[in-house]
Amino acid sequence: MAFESGVLSWAWLPDWASPVLERLEWKTDVLPLADGSEQRIDLRLGARRSYEFSVGVDGVARRYLEAALWDAGAKVWALPLWHDTRHLAAPLPIGSGAVAVDTAHAEFTAGTSAVLLGEDPRRSESVMVDDVTPTHVLLAGVTTMAWPAGTRIIPTRPARLEGSHKATRFTGDANRPARFRFEFMDPWDGTPEDALPTHRGAPVLELRPEWGRGLSLDLARELEQLDALVGKWATTDRTGLPVASQAMGWTFPDRASLSAYRRLLALQRGRLRALWVPTWTRDLELLASVSTASTTMTVAWAGYALHLKGEPGRRDIRVELRSGAVAYARITDAVEVSTEAEQLTLAAPLGLNATPAQVAAISFMALCRQNADAAEISHWTGEASLASATYRSFRNDV
Repeated sequence: MAFESGVLSWAWLPDWASPVLERLEWKTDVLPLADGSEQRIDLRLGARRSYEFSVGVDGVARRYLEAALWDAGAKVWALPLWHDTRHLAAPLPIGSGAVAVDTAHAEFTAGTSAVLLGEDPRRSESVMVDDVTPTHVLLAGVTTMAWPAGTRIIPTRPARLEGSHKATRFTGDANRPARFRFEFMDPWDGTPEDALPTHRGAPVLELRPEWGRGLSLDLARELEQLDALVGKWATTDRTGLPVASQAMGWTFPDRASLSAYRRLLALQRGRLRALWVPTWTRDLELLASVSTASTTMTVAWAGYALHLKGEPGRRDIRVELRSGAVAYARITDAVEVSTEAEQLTLAAPLGLNATPAQVAAISFMALCRQNADAAEISHWTGEASLASATYRSFRNDV
């Protein structure tokens, strides 16, 4: 077992048959108002971070793990971030002051630690990171062991194991894979995304969800009921608007796409900050061509003028062309021009030239915030990860 400033390095490899689960949790006080609007207050400096994974061991590794847990289960560990594992392409000699690895989108950071790990948990070495380049981790000292090609180097963070951990015996000298959950000692801030497109001063969520992950829309009313339980009752729709909750999920096939999602999480800070969230469905169908100067759109009849005109959550649209070009617009008026068509008036020129055949989708957008302060990322390999979120609308004057 390696030590770094009195901190023990966790050296037992995860069982990737089940995902490594990372959880980030902010704390937001949401104060709802009677009209459906809300005030949100950030109560935590950064997100609390936890990490959960399975370990299945037998023989010497099992005995070593149980001895370490008996002795140091309540202490702080240097916990490897398994999803950021890198492998040495060439042997690393003893006395090396730099490790040649691709550091892109991994949490190798100056002033933190990393660990070199072999297959045997008894063979590990903690190192301090002095600096990081795109191709090297520069060490504050030198390595005290020689490491072969293929050795793992993993960034670590101080974390404490939860108070209870259960080992289920498989044989007299083997355990079934057991889940271990750690709480990181330091908050996670991340780097907020600063390159999202905007509409009416707020960023737009352009991270397209996967239809196979169960995209759904739930409309709920905030109803108040007066009922004496002996006769008729009265019900009042308190805000006059539904609360739209839209669930979606994503698969991130590589580290770059996951890093972009982390930046999005850092921007939102749980329930704190709002984004424009498209429905990602074909809510309106264009009937007549539009130009960059168009301030009206003729669409197939959809009951918009009858039911949705001026309604928050249904007055802003995302227009996507098959070419990939996207424009956002605010609808200010709508009239039925026939039983088959409606004409929408826009607050500003659309900025796109398009025929009906060139339009992939016209989707409604609602200003939403996340429905929960916690975000979970399931790491299935060192590259591929899954995540999901539910976004909730609210009355706004944007």
